[in-house]
Amino acid sequence: MASLLAAFCPEAIIVPVRIAQVQGGHSTYFVSEKILAQAIDWCINKKIRLINVSYSIEGVQNNGLLAKVCRRAAENHTIIIAAYRNGFQKPVYPAAFPFVIGVSIRADIEYAQIAMTSENNHDVVASGGPYQTISPDNKPRIVFGTSFATAQVSGMVARMLVVRPTLTFNQVFGYLKKYSTE
Repeated sequence: MASLLAAFCPEAIIVPVRIAQVQGGHSTYFVSEKILAQAIDWCINKKIRLINVSYSIEGVQNNGLLAKVCRRAAENHTIIIAAYRNGFQKPVYPAAFPFVIGVSIRADIEYAQIAMTSENNHDVVASGGPYQTISPDNKPRIVFGTSFATAQVSGMVARMLVVRPTLTFNQVFGYLKKYSTE
């Protein structure tokens, strides 16, 4: 994700915050609401201006821990860009919060078109690939998905913030919406 973000904005200073835990010894990664909220809170305290979140959690309360920290991020002029789950059916968080820019991919376009016209959400659609990468065993592979789309949008927003560091959440979203729908 970091290399994709850097491709869109080479000037970005990338601070990786690794929070995933392997669950049950399998390659399924799990992130709890508490851990994700703590990571976002850490970023806010470090005055990180843009947070890229590839994880999504179901069943979060609108007034719960994650909602509170994401709202605090918005109040502190920290922009969170978060991935919806590929083929999602339910709201997932933090992407579904109205103070977060949620990213879905073209495969989920039917929902995304509804979300983009919603007055409550700030959602956009990005291609999400395909991108050619190298696997850990040095074999080329093609990847795509909402995490890659989120990194793509985060890179674009990082570029905007390099050019105009004082842009607000609403200005950033307005720009994304205007140019993604033209």
